[in-house]
Amino acid sequence: MAAEERPYEPSWSHRAVSTVVLGGVGFLCRSFLYALSTTETHGLDTFLDILESRKDVQARERGLITVSNHMSVYVRGVQQE
Repeated sequence: MAAEERPYEPSWSHRAVSTVVLGGVGFLCRSFLYALSTTETHGLDTFLDILESRKDVQARERGLITVSNHMSVYVRGVQQE
């Protein structure tokens, strides 16, 4: 393939700087989430009880619909007793 037909490829230095910038932004965002914010969960015990009761497929009487927003799917770790 001739040089004129090849798609544009950024230089090595441009790709390296881009990688460093994206890594830095990712680090700052992750630091913010872990250091400056708190996560609250409402109704987790009830939800886990409902999920536990649905393990027996034959005993299910109706479907289960779950709705969540972006933060509600952010889970650090769930400890079950």
